[in-house]
Amino acid sequence: MGTRTRELEELYRLRYPHFVRVAAAIAGDVEAGRDAVQTAFATAVRKRRAFRGSGPLEAWVWRIVVNEARRLRRAAPPPRPAGEE
Repeated sequence: MGTRTRELEELYRLRYPHFVRVAAAIAGDVEAGRDAVQTAFATAVRKRRAFRGSGPLEAWVWRIVVNEARRLRRAAPPPRPAGEE
């Protein structure tokens, strides 16, 4: 296992709750936030060689998490008005 993969695993372990809180706020609910974080970290691991190291790894991962949460929010059906079933 490479150094970058270990760094991503450590970041996931240490910051998961914070990533989920922010992603949930963006995506609209906790489950969507969890999905966004899981997908974002899978993307980060898959694209870890694309990280150039010009900034912090955590900032790079945050950008992926935020983008995924936004994507889920856009893909979600619009909320129904109150009282409508």
